[in-house]
Amino acid sequence: MATRINTKFVISLVSVVVLLVLSMVLAFTYLTKNAEDHARIADEAMQKAQEALEQGDIKLYNSELTRAAKHYGNAKSEDPGNVDYL
Repeated sequence: MATRINTKFVISLVSVVVLLVLSMVLAFTYLTKNAEDHARIADEAMQKAQEALEQGDIKLYNSELTRAAKHYGNAKSEDPGNVDYL
């Protein structure tokens, strides 16, 4: 009793499962950080940006500066009352 495998269904099912797993991992990664974690990451990015500027790597400087700004913003969103994150 040989039957054919519905490949479209299998591909769709695998794709949905992979997307669900990835979204859960990303949600866990981003939702478990608190304001201090974001501020620490931003401080590290600022340090890397300063080192890149001293070495003359403007592209890395800009990317690290953007990363730092994003994490400082996330820290401020997590703890709006703390003016140290401004």
